[in-house]
Parts: sequence; structure tokens; C-alpha cells
Amino acid sequence: MQHPLAKVHRMFELVEPIATVSFSEVPNEAFLVLGMRNYWDGYFAGRAAPLGLAPAAVVHTVVGTASRWRCPPLSVAGRRR
Repeated sequence: MQHPLAKVHRMFELVEPIATVSFSEVPNEAFLVLGMRNYWDGYFAGRAAPLGLAPAAVVHTVVGTASRWRCPPLSVAGRRR
């Protein structure tokens, strides 16, 4: 039986590259080019982009603490890039 800590380390190896990309300057700069005002606009748009043109209620439910949804077209544009 594999030790539980080995599973934790393996999950870290699999997930860390995704987090590294998500929090790097590359996506942040791309969101700013698309018209986002700041990091948080890009963050929430990036979280919501896979949903497509989702209604605000869906985005609020998925993202949780997001402020009012104001830029679905920018979010979808980012997803298509």
C-alpha cells in the first residue's frame, strides 16, 4: 500500500504547474491587453471563461465571492485566444 504522503507529493507534482501558469504574469498581461482593468478582473474572467456566455448567477455560484459580473465578452475573448 502506498503511503498517503506519497499521494500528496504526486498531486503537488501534477497540480503545481497549473497554478504556476495561472499566477504568472503571462495570463495577467494577456487579460490587460483584452481590456481588463486589473488582476482581479482577469482572475474572475479566467475562472468564468470555461463556462462560456454564462448568466451572472452561474458565475457568482462558481466563483463564489466575485463581485457583479460585468465582462463576459472579454472573458470569452480570452478563452478563444
